[in-house]
Amino acid sequence: MTPNIGDIIGVKYCPVRPQPKFKYLVCLDPLKMIGFVINTENREHFYCIPILKKDHSFLKWDSFISCSNPISYEEKNITAIHSSLSRNEIIELYNHVNSAKKLSLIQKKPILQNLDSWLIKN
Repeated sequence: MTPNIGDIIGVKYCPVRPQPKFKYLVCLDPLKMIGFVINTENREHFYCIPILKKDHSFLKWDSFISCSNPISYEEKNITAIHSSLSRNEIIELYNHVNSAKKLSLIQKKPILQNLDSWLIKN
């Protein structure tokens, strides 16, 4: 199962601290298999943007896309593709990543290129 940019996937073995566990991720690069984690809390150091339950019914409550650190995943650990970000959510994510001080240029550039490519095609 290969997600597309902006797809929200369930990953059964996501290497987040302290223990690897199930997480939802927003796919940023399906080839390099990286994404941003969705959390239930808006912690300042995670540099989050909101993702709303009303727009993504699989969520138990309004949540937050953590934009401070892209996480890698393995395709074999994807449990499902649950939803996709809307065009407006992709634009918000693009702007947020572009202004992120916590991401290096090396991290930002491929993410912004992928989101820009998605926006041109959609």
